[in-house]
Amino acid sequence: MSPLRHIVVSSVLAAILFPFFGIKVLMVFVGGVLIDIDHYFWFVAKKKDTSIARCQRFYERVMVEKRMKDVLNALFIFHTLEFLIIIAVASFFSEYALMFLVGYVFHIVPDIIFEVRMWKRKVVAFSVLQWVRLC
Repeated sequence: MSPLRHIVVSSVLAAILFPFFGIKVLMVFVGGVLIDIDHYFWFVAKKKDTSIARCQRFYERVMVEKRMKDVLNALFIFHTLEFLIIIAVASFFSEYALMFLVGYVFHIVPDIIFEVRMWKRKVVAFSVLQWVRLC
């Protein structure tokens, strides 16, 4: 899903939750938008290129041209089952972690739906263990 859509969804969700959780809803934004930094980490590791602009163009081409092979089995570390488990456990102990989890879920679920609709299957690694096994 596009970064702009993640920003809009996270902002609306944070605005709805603000009366109940106050400033802690900033973590909704972190969980809903900023976790995509792992796409940049993967781009740098794969392409040996630190340009944010080229990274953005790379992912735009992947989406527009449906270039599945360019992201097949990519490991986006913050989009893994293991990361979800860590955040879910932490959410029992902290409202900040809970707000992060809310944003995170509203980020991950549309990502998965988008990916399956686009390519008819899950393309990027869902788990670090799955990624290790596939490499």
